[in-house]
Amino acid sequence: MDSPLDFLAKRLHGKHRRLKLDELGAFVWALCDGKKNIREIGEAVKEVYGKTAEPIYERLIYFILELKKRHLLTFK
Repeated sequence: MDSPLDFLAKRLHGKHRRLKLDELGAFVWALCDGKKNIREIGEAVKEVYGKTAEPIYERLIYFILELKKRHLLTFK
């Protein structure tokens, strides 16, 4: 379901909006290729970011759900 403010955002910014991601978010976004599952993405995050990304799977699931909520990805 869209946010009540989505109507206003679409009127102000058009159909496309920018989403500013931090380094970890951009890394995860690049891994969302439709082929990797959450476990594989989590392993790649752990390999590159180590303990600084902990708790990896809690953060990853929250991020993925936010992307889905914004209609930026879908689940297979």
